[in-house]
Amino acid sequence: MFNKMLPYAAAVLLLAACQEKSNTSLNYNIVEFKETATLTVPNDTMHATLTILSTAPNREAASHANTQKFNAVKSKIGAEKQIVMELSDRSVSPHYGNNGRISQWQDRVQLRVNSTDFDVLSKMLAAVQEEAMIDGIAFSVSPEKRAKTLEQASEQVLGAYKQRADFMREKLGYSGYKVVKLELKDDFSQRSHAHVQNEMAAAVVLHNASASMDVAEVAGEQEVRQTLNVSLQMQ
Repeated sequence: MFNKMLPYAAAVLLLAACQEKSNTSLNYNIVEFKETATLTVPNDTMHATLTILSTAPNREAASHANTQKFNAVKSKIGAEKQIVMELSDRSVSPHYGNNGRISQWQDRVQLRVNSTDFDVLSKMLAAVQEEAMIDGIAFSVSPEKRAKTLEQASEQVLGAYKQRADFMREKLGYSGYKVVKLELKDDFSQRSHAHVQNEMAAAVVLHNASASMDVAEVAGEQEVRQTLNVSLQMQ
């Protein structure tokens, strides 16, 4: 039995030796560095939260009145293909008087709308102000623009990596190099005006509904930073 174990033990030792040799071969002539590309991209999507309210002595009347307002808003917004609308919440709640009894009911509808066309959305918000209140406005980068910006950042950081790797290979006197590790990280950070104060937003949108340039000025921008961590073995 002891003799039978010898070939197995020898195989284990041989494998360990090969592994050690392999690890050693990857741990010399190693060069590590980092490249970063930073791009600034304007927010191109405008988001607005709208609230529609109706009150009445009884629940049915409050809901009926608010449904009419909601349908009017939905009809106006639905006519614009550039605007995306989402019903985020609807609720009905009682309000109590001093005597502790229900004095009236309130029906509340909350909508979220967004568009990459600031001018169209601004005019639409002005058009529905009799039925709905603007509860908040925010800006972001659209998925399409985000993807394109990341592609541009990747092109920059990979080009810088290739240029630096070739420069170091040449200066160090090597004929080539082997990639040991590449780690790519990207990050979007808001630089300004992600969320506009409601008063400012209402002023810009309602009083300058025909001037999309004013809205663009408060839309802000984001910064995309892409970092490539590189580990090379010179050969």
